[in-house]
Amino acid sequence: MSDWNPGWFFNNESAHPVVADALLLITFGAEVYDWEPETLWREMNLTWRASPTPENRDCIQAVRTIHTNSRFTYDWITYEKVVLGLNTMPVSFLEGQQPTLGQVMAATDAIKIIRPVTYNDEVARYVAAVVIDDAAYPVPGILDFCKQYVPLTVPNDNAKDDEAYRQERVQLMRTQLASALKWLGWN
Repeated sequence: MSDWNPGWFFNNESAHPVVADALLLITFGAEVYDWEPETLWREMNLTWRASPTPENRDCIQAVRTIHTNSRFTYDWITYEKVVLGLNTMPVSFLEGQQPTLGQVMAATDAIKIIRPVTYNDEVARYVAAVVIDDAAYPVPGILDFCKQYVPLTVPNDNAKDDEAYRQERVQLMRTQLASALKWLGWN
């Protein structure tokens, strides 16, 4: 898309977290994640004429959490909100919102790129519950960290849909990243 620019990206599209992270870091530097959200929204508006959608704001906040806080690696509630934000899903802090297995897989991919982490037992058990709820046996390789908590081995009828969602998110990242790099002049 020849009209691609960060303003359009944050205003209209479901931002892939890796692309959002790259644009923010390249433009504003690592200190961007120390800013108050209101400061960031103002700077994005001044720099790119971007007024991020609520879902893209949740995505940016999830990326900020990955960079500045380890709580999502040991607290399942924080992990759940980060997963939803990374998938540009509406985040509510007033209720539980179990993500789909595909969303967990896509978020795990993004987290590995942004900042490799190790999850504690609480988060691993939460992910195992998502796997069990989705009847995803055997455990998808990207989620090996929860395998010890998933005791069953039966065929997974949903595996193709979950993997398809994950691959859609990977393709979205590639497309958006190519557009962002082109816009930055990094052909």
